[in-house]
Amino acid sequence: MDDVYSYSKLSSFQTCKRKYYYEYVLGIVPKQKGMALHFGECVHLALDKYYQKCALTEVISAFTDEFKESEYDTMRTTDHGVKLLTSYMELYPNEPFEVVGEPEMKFIFQVGKVKLRGKIDLPIRWSGGLWAMEHKTTSRLTGGYFEQFDMDKQPMIYIKALEAHFKERC
Repeated sequence: MDDVYSYSKLSSFQTCKRKYYYEYVLGIVPKQKGMALHFGECVHLALDKYYQKCALTEVISAFTDEFKESEYDTMRTTDHGVKLLTSYMELYPNEPFEVVGEPEMKFIFQVGKVKLRGKIDLPIRWSGGLWAMEHKTTSRLTGGYFEQFDMDKQPMIYIKALEAHFKERC
């Protein structure tokens, strides 16, 4: 079997087979990313710099150099991104863990006849254990925010990827 699966691909098939068909079979994708995804990706780029021990100015530049505002989105702005990153760095000046590997660690591994691929935001060692740290950005943190995440498949894939890469149990 030559097909490689990601959490996104599996999730798309499970939630909307037509979307899966358009995107993964026909290759039809939106011309541009949504602002939420764009904002989150730019924050991730900046956090990568933070975890590489770069100065605040480099972290902020990583965000501002890539982020393009939309006149239609007043929540995801350059100012909000800079404030979020600055607050994060002030709140967590010395993280209690060790970064192992690289931020946005790409992986691909075999499970039986299936290949799985993806990216782990940040592989870390904390309190003697191996962990996959995930960063999520949202415009609103309401009571139902966490219900949107399928808390069994994505973390399990990341755990298995870490175990395959580092040759140890998480």
